[in-house]
Amino acid sequence: MATVNQMLQSKGRQVYTVTPDTTVLAALQVMADQDVGALVVMDGDDIAGIFSERDYARKIVLLGKTSRETPVSAIMTADVICVTPEQSDDKCLAIMTDRRIRHLPVLERRPPGGHHLHRRRGQGDHRRPAGDDQPP
Repeated sequence: MATVNQMLQSKGRQVYTVTPDTTVLAALQVMADQDVGALVVMDGDDIAGIFSERDYARKIVLLGKTSRETPVSAIMTADVICVTPEQSDDKCLAIMTDRRIRHLPVLERRPPGGHHLHRRRGQGDHRRPAGDDQPP
């Protein structure tokens, strides 16, 4: 059974982040530049939320807000569920299915009381075996 750590070894550990006061438009530009569907929102060393294309579509477009003026903090998902590198792929899929979420930040606990953000896992990462770089 594959673990998150095994998938991270093949996919890399790059994390793309923004701050809560970043405008939605600027966050969308980062997502487009990096070809990702979500960004982790960091407030200093703490995860404040996650911002995804789905947040944009449902909370900006459908509600008639403007992405140039709205901060990410106004529409991000604040209740972020994280996993550890040791978590199994099956457990991640179960969490994503049960919670109806598409992205899981990976946190490694580091003493004393610290954490290290490794990467954000997306549903597409769980649809193919570790080491398989072909799109689903």
